[in-house]
Amino acid sequence: MIDLIKNCYVILLSLIISFGVSGCGEASLNNIYIAEMPNKTVYNVGETLDTTGLKVIANYSNKNTNIIDDFTLSNTYFDTIGTHIIEVGYYEKSTSFEIMVEKGIQLAPSIIDLTTTESSVLITPILNAEYKFGEDGSYTENNYFEGLTPNSNLKIYARIKESENYKSSNAICKAIVIPKGMQNSPSDFKVQTTNNSITIEEIDGVEYKLNSDGVWSNEREFKNLDDNATYEVYVRLKANDEYQASNAVYKTITL
Repeated sequence: MIDLIKNCYVILLSLIISFGVSGCGEASLNNIYIAEMPNKTVYNVGETLDTTGLKVIANYSNKNTNIIDDFTLSNTYFDTIGTHIIEVGYYEKSTSFEIMVEKGIQLAPSIIDLTTTESSVLITPILNAEYKFGEDGSYTENNYFEGLTPNSNLKIYARIKESENYKSSNAICKAIVIPKGMQNSPSDFKVQTTNNSITIEEIDGVEYKLNSDGVWSNEREFKNLDDNATYEVYVRLKANDEYQASNAVYKTITL
């Protein structure tokens, strides 16, 4: 009986010693690891890491594990495209995970300023922009376009062009009308008179009127005028689909 008690005492003492060495001492940190990735793992250039959903676990020497949230992070701002490695630190331990960064999104230009003539458009330059005419046109850095059709409706598009780290921006559009061209005035014209009429020579594409308050028409003969009166006869080239009416020229005639 005494021997049995002694044996039980020895076993109990060894358990106490063993527990005192490995169970009562402070547990050390073995490592940390990523248990769950963040919800967002694909970014655009110019964005910052969002840790929503990230779950980091700490492993201890006593085989306990804890979810930790006071870890440190590095490389959290993304200014270049490609794979970025995010370093996670907790005391002397670290781990990492990867996210993908794609080209960033640029703001569209705010306005298109331009100057038009009857055959050209000059766009006020926009920094890093490119331009095109119509939905089916091709973008170009050239901001001057010539050889356009007078009196035509056009749409001009402008966007910030693609770069190494940024996609091209959304385009803005401006609808314009190319104005009609200007015609040269007739250089001279001949007039025949009688005591009470004035007849102007026929000129292709020309319209006529009598006096400044008269009405333009194709009629070039004016009758039933007052004898010995003074009149002004006007001629100009008529407007057409591509050109405005020219400036008028006139002659003063006394019957």
